[in-house]
This record gives sequence, C-alpha cells and structure tokens, in this order.
Amino acid sequence: SPSSPLPAGKMGALRRAVGRLREVGAAGPLSLLGATNCGCGSGILAHYRQARTLAGWTAIWYFFAASCVITSKTLLEELPSHVWTLTLWQFAVTVVCARVWLAARPGSGKPQVVLKAQRRLLLAEGVTIYLGLVSTNAAFGLMSASLVETIKATEPVPSVIFAAILMGEGWAPATEQIALAVVVTGVMLMSYAESTFQLSGLLATLSANFNFALGNNISKVSFARIDRLDPLNFWYRTVQVSAIIALPAALAEVRANGFVPASMSFVVLLPVALLNGCSFFLYNQATCVILDNVKMSVHAVLNSARRAVLIAATALYFGSGFSWINLLGAAVAFVGFAFYLSRKFSDGAAAAEAAESTSAWPAPAAALV
Repeated sequence: SPSSPLPAGKMGALRRAVGRLREVGAAGPLSLLGATNCGCGSGILAHYRQARTLAGWTAIWYFFAASCVITSKTLLEELPSHVWTLTLWQFAVTVVCARVWLAARPGSGKPQVVLKAQRRLLLAEGVTIYLGLVSTNAAFGLMSASLVETIKATEPVPSVIFAAILMGEGWAPATEQIALAVVVTGVMLMSYAESTFQLSGLLATLSANFNFALGNNISKVSFARIDRLDPLNFWYRTVQVSAIIALPAALAEVRANGFVPASMSFVVLLPVALLNGCSFFLYNQATCVILDNVKMSVHAVLNSARRAVLIAATALYFGSGFSWINLLGAAVAFVGFAFYLSRKFSDGAAAAEAAESTSAWPAPAAALV
C-alpha cells in the first residue's frame, strides 16, 4: 500500500516475477521448463514441436504433389492439346479453395490488405508461377511424368544460387551441399534410360525450373517484409494474378481445338479434374508454409527428396517399372535425405540446448516494456 512501500530490492524482485509470469502467459506453461537449465528445456521442446509441424506440412506437400502430377498427366492424355486450359483450371480451382479456406479461418474471414510494395511482388510471383506451371504441363504432354520430374530435380540448383545472390542467404553449409548433391544424383539415377526424351520437353522443363526457382525466392522476399502476407493470403493473391494471365491463352486454345476427351466421358473426367485442382492448391499451400519457415537451401533438399517420391509414384501408377539402376538411385536419394535430416536435426537441437544453457531465467526487461 502507499503507506508501507516495499523496499527497492523486493520491488525489483516482484517486478521480475510479474515479468516472468507475463512471459509464461504468452509462451505457454511449458516455458517454465526453461528455468531448469537442463537438456529438456523449452527451446528443445519448441524445436521438436516445430520439426513435427514441418514434417506434417512436408507430408502434405509430397502426397498432393504426387496426386497433382498423376492427374495432370491423365488429363493431358485425354486432352493433349489443352496445356493452357489445364493451367487455367488449376489456378481457378486454387483461387476458390484458398478463398474458402480464408473464410473458414477464425477472425474476419477476409483476405489481408495488400500494400503497394507487396503488389509488385505478387505480380512478379504470379508471372513466374504461371510460366513455370505452363512449362511443366507442356513437358508432361511431351515426355513421361517420371522423366519430367527427373529433370526438375535440378531445380534446387538455381533456387540456391538465386538465394545466395539475390536474397543474401550466402552459400549453403558444406553438409547441405553434400546432401543436395547426393539426393539429386540419386533422383536422376531413378529415371536412367528413359525412352520418352524429347529436346522440346527438356527445354520446357528447364524453363519450369528457372521460373519456379525465381518464384520461390520472390516468396522469401515477400515473407521477409514488414507488410508481409501470411502463406495462405500470399498464395491466394498470387494465383489470382496467374489466373488472369492464363485466361486469354486458354480461351484461344479451346476455341482452336475444341474440348473433346480422347476416351473418357466428361462424367468420369470431372472428378479427376477436381482432384487435380485441389491437389495443386494443397501442395503449393504446403510449399508456401515451408518456405516461410526454412532457408532456401533447406527447401532445396526437401524439394529434391520430393522428386524421388514423385518419380516412384508415377512409375508405379503408370506401370513403367524399375531397373536395378533405378532402385540404386532411390537408395542413394534416401541415404542423402536421411543424412541431411540427421545433421539438420542434431544441429538444431544443439543450438536450442546451447541457448537454454546461457541463462536459467530470461531477461525480464522485454516483459516490462
């Protein structure tokens, strides 16, 4: 009370205690473990929690990417002259899915406001994603899905180069470079001696690699800004731009070629098309979340491992089979990915433990400001 003020020392202790309680309220009860100053502190628990969340998004990324590739190839076999139309369809379905997801989220359910600087980034992202997707679909129409994914396994190379030069992330550590080289080598062995190779297909795939690599780095630039959009809002706005760009070419293509499937009826084809559009939305939404949480070099390794999953899935689905060299490539890719994960997780846990050991109690100054 005012008539019996606390001594300065006790007042300081009380303020520190109140500050600590505020931090616990913000971080959750598990943050109290930070006071134990042992290897099971909140930093390590947070590290495990983050790793588990990223693993879940990575599984969504891999599964729906495989679904999108398989259904895209199926649709292009039925409508071989409709690359531009398929591209527009994927963007249109994604716009609808993203808007529904935004409406279902807690809060206002409305998209974030986009400021002027973000609009320029969204325009650049929309153009690169459109060019990358239409190049990928063109390649699927020319070569087998497994061969396209094999060539796309080199996409992490320009991604990491762009990140080092444009993003200032610097070159990846030696362990990440080794893991990336091993995974890419294994992935390319998985489609050794593929018979559907065409030069035009190669050029289309390399165009996709360049544009997607550039688009990934534009995403990182956007996420690093103060006026950033969250991953869902960013992807929603991006595909709006891409859909508008894709519309004229798709309309011209339908007008020139008609719209008659080769063997399936529209009743059978429509569920495949819906699955394709939803899969495209989900795997790209997972990509945005992962890009928002990891460095580009980390994303590059995860992306290379995804190619191995896609090659295996498409080979099994379309019945192209595996040779012993392909199986060796799968083993090499798995070893490289496992090596990367073990090194990355051990390094992260060590960093979290080191942070815990620096102080038993966090400084209270931030909580008192």
